Amino acid sequence: MEISTLLWFWVIVLVGLVYGNSTCLEEERIALLHIKAAFKNTHYSTWVDNKKSDCCKWEGVKCSNSTTMQVIELSVHGTDPKQNTIYFNASMFLPFQSLVVLNLPNNYLVGWFENEGFDKLSELRNLKVLDLSGNKFNLGVLSSLSQLTSLKSLILSGNPLDSVPTKPSFDKLTNLSNLEVLDLGYTLRNHNDLQSILNLNDFTRLKYLDISGNHLHTFGSFDYDWCHFKNLQELRVGSNNFDGMLPSCLANLTFLQSVDISNNRFTGNIASSPLSKLTSLVSLNVLNNNLEVPVSFEAFANHSSLIEVYTDGNIGVPETESRAWVPTFQLKIFSMSNCTHLQTLPRFLHYQNQLTFLDFSLNHLRGSFPNWLFQNNTQLTGLSLGGNAFIGSFNLPLHAHPSVKYIGISENRLSGQLQANISSVIPNLVLLKMSGNYLEGQIPASVWQMKRLEALDLANNHFSGELPTEVVIPQSMQYLHLNGNNFTGEIPKSLSSTNLAVLELSNNSLSGMIPQWMGQMSGLVLLAMSHNHLRGPIPVELCNLDRLRFLDLSENQFSGLVPSCFSHLEHLFLNKNHLSGNLTHGSTNNSALLTLDLSDNNIVGTIPQWIGNLPALNILLLKNNKFEGEIPNHLCHLQRLRMLDLSHNHLTESIPSCLSNISQEVTSQQMFRLPALKSFAFQSVAFTSVYTMFDAVRMKVEFTTKSSSFNYEGGPLLYMSGIDLSSNHLSGEVPIELGNLSEIQVLNFSHNNLIGSIPKTFSNLHEIGCIDLSYNKLSGRIPDELLELHSLAVFSVAHNNLSGAVPELKGQFSTFDESSYEGNPFLCGPPLHINCTNAQLEHPIQSNDGNEEEGEDGFIDMEIFYISFSVAFPVFFIGVITTLCVNSSWRNQWFHFVENLVFSCYYFLVDRVTDICSKVTS
Repeated sequence: MEISTLLWFWVIVLVGLVYGNSTCLEEERIALLHIKAAFKNTHYSTWVDNKKSDCCKWEGVKCSNSTTMQVIELSVHGTDPKQNTIYFNASMFLPFQSLVVLNLPNNYLVGWFENEGFDKLSELRNLKVLDLSGNKFNLGVLSSLSQLTSLKSLILSGNPLDSVPTKPSFDKLTNLSNLEVLDLGYTLRNHNDLQSILNLNDFTRLKYLDISGNHLHTFGSFDYDWCHFKNLQELRVGSNNFDGMLPSCLANLTFLQSVDISNNRFTGNIASSPLSKLTSLVSLNVLNNNLEVPVSFEAFANHSSLIEVYTDGNIGVPETESRAWVPTFQLKIFSMSNCTHLQTLPRFLHYQNQLTFLDFSLNHLRGSFPNWLFQNNTQLTGLSLGGNAFIGSFNLPLHAHPSVKYIGISENRLSGQLQANISSVIPNLVLLKMSGNYLEGQIPASVWQMKRLEALDLANNHFSGELPTEVVIPQSMQYLHLNGNNFTGEIPKSLSSTNLAVLELSNNSLSGMIPQWMGQMSGLVLLAMSHNHLRGPIPVELCNLDRLRFLDLSENQFSGLVPSCFSHLEHLFLNKNHLSGNLTHGSTNNSALLTLDLSDNNIVGTIPQWIGNLPALNILLLKNNKFEGEIPNHLCHLQRLRMLDLSHNHLTESIPSCLSNISQEVTSQQMFRLPALKSFAFQSVAFTSVYTMFDAVRMKVEFTTKSSSFNYEGGPLLYMSGIDLSSNHLSGEVPIELGNLSEIQVLNFSHNNLIGSIPKTFSNLHEIGCIDLSYNKLSGRIPDELLELHSLAVFSVAHNNLSGAVPELKGQFSTFDESSYEGNPFLCGPPLHINCTNAQLEHPIQSNDGNEEEGEDGFIDMEIFYISFSVAFPVFFIGVITTLCVNSSWRNQWFHFVENLVFSCYYFLVDRVTDICSKVTS
């Protein structure tokens, strides 16, 4: 018993000796704390100054498994995008003599202290991997790195290497002949010559090469150099300026497993390209080029290792397969969206049963919906077939598919109803997008039982009935798009307990009032309920929604005042309601408001001053209200304003010349970005297309141009700019300063009381598409300088007092007919039917000699003439009658004069008639 006890004692002692010191070395722990102090951007909570804390268990630290417990991997990741720059100090890392991997990405490193460059790290004999990505190094880092001859992996991506004005030279990297991994992605901004940057012959051991995201050219001219990469397994050259055919030498790189040539301008047919010879390929990414992609994919029949294929954004080649063939590969990801000329799904897909993601969206494919894809692929995670023309119904598979998370089949022609068992067949669905089809009936109750559902888009279908009032909407749901259907009834109380960030119920037949409890939906970022039959006042409880950025309640029957509490909104649409009152109080503190549309209401009073204090405002639409008074100068403070519509109001006074100060700035702000879904942290390129389904909301505004009202949305809205002041009571002259609006596309000042001439400075409006100055009192000539407006599509100066010849029928003016000029009796020349010579004879243009009552071309201002005549004639008539009544002598002479004048006229007429009759008789 004593021997046994003694034996266990020594065992415990030996174990203590072996493992008692199994923590990191003290000098390395102290060095790590120094690094934390220097790299202030690293917020590793486990790095604490406590000797009892084992630094081998700290974040970003990995130690060897030996008894020495030395640090072999060290990762110090920056996290703050606004941090200050840091200078590298190599001495801090020298205590880690066993270090193999050193990762220092995103730390804003810009250089190093004197004699403390990366070359000093050559003392770390075991260092094999160095990651300096996402820093601020320039070319100077290369000379220091050239001494690290033990390196096998060097990652420099995301550094502005050629940011200094010196010729790039990578020749010193030739010392690193042992490199197997070289990542130079997104390092060049101002250089495009691959040969002067990198001598490809010096890196024959490379297995991984990334030169993507630069501005490189002439890829195909380095046939000889590419042949030296006999060991290359992964090649990434995407997002450059490469064009032409792929170099044939690529076919010799028989070890290539992954090729990414995406986002270039390569041409040719991939079936006859060297890619079809690389039978070791596992991943092929050729998206967004000008390549021809045969739909059969038969040229890759022997690529048995192929798992991922991305061919989006190329040219689909329809072809008749010469023989039935069965592929040797089983794809997991196949993406072929937005390929022109594609007509059908590839036949080989019938033999695929391991697909996890398939994307054939935006191809306008026809035929019955391919429900067999679900049946054949039980591991399917995502299916994207939106933007086609499939018909029929969407049938769920017979057995449960718990792996399915993402289904996008919008913009097809699917009909029928959603199956009631949808929650049991695909219980883990995260995203369901079926908008833009012909689906009908009610939404099955089982849809609301999918506990992981985050986004549901059933917009623009034919669903009907009342929205569910008793069901419990999943707490996971963030997006709910039910707009564009036939839903009736009131807004259901079932929405009150949700965590929705986006709620779209527009374009239905909902009625009743907005319930006050909607002010408790604190997660809402976007709320759109336009084009319904909602009524009553807009509840002030909505002002409690602090996260709300987008509110659209337009085209309803709301009444009462415009709420003045939305100080956090970016886009507010309340147009086409029955709102009244004035805007004395408003969103005075809103520095984020981009769009304000209050058109087509009954708002009265003057345009308030607080609108001029909205520095970000892009779009201001106040048309068809009852605003009065002048156009305030504080609108000129809106320097980012692009669209201004004050038409159909009761505004008076003149047009402020300072409106020329607005910038017409083109911004991307009109594409409202939605918050990211919780589970949308995709690792694969393929899921990008699914993510963008719920990426943004395209806004729509109504603006009058080309004599009609158009709805602008998406890209057209992004670049639209214009000013509409029509149908008011504005007077004065058109400011010549408006000629500075060089980017403006629409100017509509019609139906006002404007006078003066058309400014010659309008010839500077190079982007103008519509000028409407009709129904005013403008005078003078139409400036010939307007012939320089090559984008002008609509031009109307009808019903004014203009005179002289219209501009020549050339350029854009050759497209305008006489309706553009009608109602101006003194205009002449084609396309009018008045000859300018005859017009000038009938209405001679005389010298003005300073007479202010005549226009600049000698024509009398008709308004002044009528006023003068109406005053002078009664005075003259009364004066003559009074004189004749008072003075009898003058009266007798006047009667005698009239009598002689009448007899003279009589005898003259008798003689003329006699003469005419004699000529007729003879």
